Amino acid sequence: MGRHLIAAAVVVVDTMLFLSAHRSWAAVAYALAVALVVVLRSRSPVTAFVAALALASLTGGSYILLLWSAYQAGQEVVSRRGVAVIAGAGAGGLAVRLAAEPLTPQTIGVLLSTYLVFVALPLLAGLYLAQHRRLVAALDQRNRQLRLRRDHPAELERLRAELRIARDMHDSLGHRLSLVSVQAAALEVSALPVPHRRAVG
Repeated sequence: MGRHLIAAAVVVVDTMLFLSAHRSWAAVAYALAVALVVVLRSRSPVTAFVAALALASLTGGSYILLLWSAYQAGQEVVSRRGVAVIAGAGAGGLAVRLAAEPLTPQTIGVLLSTYLVFVALPLLAGLYLAQHRRLVAALDQRNRQLRLRRDHPAELERLRAELRIARDMHDSLGHRLSLVSVQAAALEVSALPVPHRRAVG
């Protein structure tokens, strides 16, 4: 539920920022576009990130959406190919924005710092946290395997000891039963009164 609230907050805040800058009916279309990108995130975070970059290039804004989609894409990417796609999309979005703006040192600096804050840093944070989570899970799995391997010899030794005890008890019981049968046979052949002989039988 927390994810849905954050996604809804992204749509509302980004639309309000657009509305404060443009004050037109285009805000409704913009809100729908942002909502579509947010919904697209559940199917493909990388595609949602590329769509957010395209929307930012068209509108000149979408900073909250860029921040959120970059972080989400960084969280979901696991392959080098995915990282390359994201980096290429970010560089392409920046190139489109640089081509659309008049090139002055001030606009270049603003665009570069904007992309650094709203695209590169969230991507890196998402990648780092996802990698950290995968590493902790792998270490936990390895730790469980090592514990099982460590406990396995102790379990084998315990089973061997129980088997030794069972063999000793079997040998001792067999020895006693053979003694009882020898004693019973000796009593049967000895000269005993009749009632005692019946009891021995």
